[in-house]
Amino acid sequence: MTASSVEQLRKEGNELFKCGDYEGALSAYTQALGLGATPQDQAILHRNLAACHLKLEDYDKAETEASKATLTFSEAEVRI
Repeated sequence: MTASSVEQLRKEGNELFKCGDYEGALSAYTQALGLGATPQDQAILHRNLAACHLKLEDYDKAETEASKATLTFSEAEVRI
């Protein structure tokens, strides 16, 4: 898929998050990850997933996603 599809789903997730639909935002961010997002986009999406899990009080999943965001961001920096 295209980068614009990833960006579109990320923006959709952001809007759902702002409206308090954390489950919907999780779905949008997860779909975006499945489209072959760049490492930088992956880091952002994992960070957003972590925020959703925090709002849903699922702290173990929030920690897992935050760790993925950190690892993916580190890998993206190395490639630059």
